[in-house]
Amino acid sequence: MVPGSDNMNKTEKKKNSRGAVLPFVLLVLSVTLLLGAAMLRSALSARQISNIYTARAVATMAADSALDLAMETAYYIRSTENTDMLEEYDPDAQTTEVSSAGITPILGGGIFGLSLGPASPFASLENVAGWVYTSDTMTLHNSSKPAQCSYKFKTDKEFRKFEIVSYGNCMNQSKEIYAELILRGPYFGIGTKNGFILNVETNIQTVPADAELELVTNSIVKNSVVLKNGVVVPGDIVIGPGANPDEVVSLASGATVTGTISSNYEKIEFPSVSAPLLSSRAWPAPDPATGKITITESGTYPGYSTGNGEEIVVEGNVTMVVAGDLRLKNSASLTVASGSSLDLYLKRALTVDNSAVIQNANFDKYATAEAIRDATRCLKIFGTGGCDSIDLKNDSELAAAIYAPNAILLLHNQADFYGAVLGGLYVDIRNSGTFYFVEDLYEHDDTHIASLKLNPGSWREK
Repeated sequence: MVPGSDNMNKTEKKKNSRGAVLPFVLLVLSVTLLLGAAMLRSALSARQISNIYTARAVATMAADSALDLAMETAYYIRSTENTDMLEEYDPDAQTTEVSSAGITPILGGGIFGLSLGPASPFASLENVAGWVYTSDTMTLHNSSKPAQCSYKFKTDKEFRKFEIVSYGNCMNQSKEIYAELILRGPYFGIGTKNGFILNVETNIQTVPADAELELVTNSIVKNSVVLKNGVVVPGDIVIGPGANPDEVVSLASGATVTGTISSNYEKIEFPSVSAPLLSSRAWPAPDPATGKITITESGTYPGYSTGNGEEIVVEGNVTMVVAGDLRLKNSASLTVASGSSLDLYLKRALTVDNSAVIQNANFDKYATAEAIRDATRCLKIFGTGGCDSIDLKNDSELAAAIYAPNAILLLHNQADFYGAVLGGLYVDIRNSGTFYFVEDLYEHDDTHIASLKLNPGSWREK
């Protein structure tokens, strides 16, 4: 053995061992660096994605906020008819401020860096003379990321419809919302503030047969909506916001609702009714030959209580304001003649006693749904703030639209009723005939009892 050879072999083995470990260490370091880089890239990517989603959410919030502001402005314009802040729009003028497409760049130079959506966001009002309003660009600072928003709307001269477009922008994300506010009348079926009761003999149907019926109340009080035994509601029941349907609605044995029973997201509005200012008139004397009282002129009439069997006939298109109580005693009648119409404004109570009748001679129950609707529109009964009761014991078929937001309405006809009943306080129906809800009774001239509402299906986002 050569002296020192063992030490040399050990030294060489250590050198070889170091040489084998170094590539492994380098490999581990490389893998670690790659993993670190991948994790960093993933983190950066996740942050970017998070920023995008956050920006989108903030942009949507901004557009929603602008839409809320637009709706509040529209409500204000509608209620006050103040046009100081509006720009008049004439479709024939073709001005540079309001193009034939109905809109100019809302934010002057496209601060959002986005298109304005469809060529005409105000499609149905594009060629309608009216008003346009463009908001300032507003910045929202109460969010995680600053955002901008604005809105524009267009309305017709009578403020019956508002078409709205709102915009939100955050970073490179944008949101556009299109909506329509339209005047909607109250004739959806039966509506009250404090509830209603449908008694045992109440039978409900609709005209046409597939019409959408809603029975609506703002009440949240337990058992304030009562359906007695055997009553079938061919539609929906809607109760006050946040209320429990199982507590508010009482269904007796055999009572059925074919649609849904649900709580509303907000209280329904019952616009107050103001009687038109008309010349004061006395009730005409009865005709000596027939004994009939014939009303041919619009005006404000004093309260009146008929004699038993007395007949009142309305001829022509008449608007009557009755300043006091109106009562039809036994076997008396109030008839709207064929080809005539009556808008009856009540400042006090209306009572139709047993065997007395209010008749609409335009009505034919065997006619088409459209003809029944048109006939029903010929008799409208409005209750002003002082009208606290409408009590109908009609002894024959009645076709009428009744709207009395502060009245208790009692309908116990012994024959069929066609129309809609909106009694603001409470409605009690005990028909021995059938209550037919007639669809589409609202007319554009009834703007005094309409409210601006979102048009179903009009909401569109981009």
